[in-house]
Amino acid sequence: MPTKNPISVEVRHESWFAEAENLEQLAAVLEQYGASTVITDVAGRRDVCHARLTSNLAVIRFVGNGLHPTDFTRIDAWVEKLKHWFENGLKAAYFFTHEPDNVLAPDLAVYLSNKIREKTTIQTRGPEIIGDPKEGQQMSLF
Repeated sequence: MPTKNPISVEVRHESWFAEAENLEQLAAVLEQYGASTVITDVAGRRDVCHARLTSNLAVIRFVGNGLHPTDFTRIDAWVEKLKHWFENGLKAAYFFTHEPDNVLAPDLAVYLSNKIREKTTIQTRGPEIIGDPKEGQQMSLF
């Protein structure tokens, strides 16, 4: 019985990944309720990058490494994976970019958006950079 509101669950503790059955049991419950997993892609923890979909919504939390060349290699791989998933029924994807210093996160978002447009037919809003990113500051929510 799917919920009315989309829900995504992120697990990070090592115990979820110690045995394959742990993640599979969680995935079965999430599938039953139409909830999504959050796939975390961080260079230092490859176990949390499980790429296990439980609904037709993908949620990826991508943690960069200071714009290291491997950040871009990992994003290139995500472009291919997202292309494959959309060709096979994925309806939507949310891709969140983070950096140790989040001032650099928009650079990854722009790179991702450009690669998606270049390599796929996936529709993306992409980021809208306003002003000089080097002089930017976080906006207030309130």
